[in-house]
Amino acid sequence: EKHLEIETIQLNSDMPMSELAEALEKRLRPDVAILTYSRAAAEIVHVLACDMGLRCGLDYGLVTCDWRMRGQWRWNALSGVYVDHEGMGRSAAQMVISMMCHPDQACPSRLIKPTWHIGCSALPPHQGKALMAERKKAME
Repeated sequence: EKHLEIETIQLNSDMPMSELAEALEKRLRPDVAILTYSRAAAEIVHVLACDMGLRCGLDYGLVTCDWRMRGQWRWNALSGVYVDHEGMGRSAAQMVISMMCHPDQACPSRLIKPTWHIGCSALPPHQGKALMAERKKAME
């Protein structure tokens, strides 16, 4: 029987990097994926893991809840959830205007559908290695 174990590592601005590195060192292995709230946190995890000699997508998995289109050229291999923040803002503004123009009518809620960016940082190690090799070959 397979199950997902979830464990939280609190990352905040006053946490010493050595403390985070120690917490990660105990957890990072091929059957573990770290899920970060932000891309910045994913970058911190990646840098600390690199300092330990670990390779993202091979020695551990990494996923962000904040994968953004801008900057994708820097780290397209990062797997994560993409939400159209600009579209979400436009939609929210339209809802506010609608509520101001028609205060007696309920404003219908809207569903924002995120998309999954596959990358290769959260695949099983053998698939991650194959995908990385395929992408490298395509760039040659």
